[in-house]
Amino acid sequence: MNGQPQNMHMDVFISHSSKDLKTAERVQKLLSAVHLEAWLDTYQIRLGVLLRKELQTAIRKSKSLVLIWSRHAAHSRWVAAEILTAFHLKRPIICYSCDETPLPYFLQNSVFLTPKVPSKTMEAMLLRSITSKQRKATVAIPVRESHSDEQLAVIGSLTEGQERLFNSMKDRKTKELTTMQKALDNMQQTALKQWPKDATILNLAGYHYKNAYMLKYWDDLQAGLPPKDKLLEKAERYFFDALFGNPLDASALNGLGSILIYERDYEAAAFFIRKAIALAAKEGIDYTAAKHDLAQIIWLLDPPKVAR
Repeated sequence: MNGQPQNMHMDVFISHSSKDLKTAERVQKLLSAVHLEAWLDTYQIRLGVLLRKELQTAIRKSKSLVLIWSRHAAHSRWVAAEILTAFHLKRPIICYSCDETPLPYFLQNSVFLTPKVPSKTMEAMLLRSITSKQRKATVAIPVRESHSDEQLAVIGSLTEGQERLFNSMKDRKTKELTTMQKALDNMQQTALKQWPKDATILNLAGYHYKNAYMLKYWDDLQAGLPPKDKLLEKAERYFFDALFGNPLDASALNGLGSILIYERDYEAAAFFIRKAIALAAKEGIDYTAAKHDLAQIIWLLDPPKVAR
């Protein structure tokens, strides 16, 4: 089914890369065979926004999400946004793996299907997984980071350097800022090579490339005209990678949201930043930076009218 679900409550939202559309359509047919309504976005070309209102509405109105997972899906920013949205909306996520690409860490305990499962068996498994009264939201695998003294020292240096750079941007001492960013770039690249899956390092990488973008386009940003740039995609990917390890990472959620503001994807930005604020509040933390970002989005979505 394509188009906005309006008042209809769907059984399943099918998340997929456009390159896996045929597989997604096969799964949709299997679901239809057992009288389950499945939402399938058949747009071949997806434009800038991650979560069009109709997609977010469809996920909210669906009881479960079926993830068509593959090497293509692993690199799709839209798939990443959809499964993280479903997770934070407490929807069960059922994974259909097309190939040997490892699932995101937080989904590795989820219901798991493959093309090798016979159609009738798959129909029964999907029906049981989606309609069971015991159906529960996907629970992320607990993450307990353990850092060596060397890692802690590097993390401390990167954090301190990023804060100093960010606080100095308003002074616009371009040469000095460029030197600071270059030094941090070398340190960040070394850290990523040594600890490529460490969530804190990935998070810092996301903020590092966000800072690089801000430094490059400071005047444009002050004028409210954020240009498109590959730096944003790079930063976004690091935040997604961090969230694939731990979707409850408030810093990564807010970092992702802040990137989406620059990409003018305000609805998705607001969704993830609100989750960051709520998660931080559970830990007794007043996430001031995230609240500032959310206030900016609210203003952008509904700017005050100027009296004439």
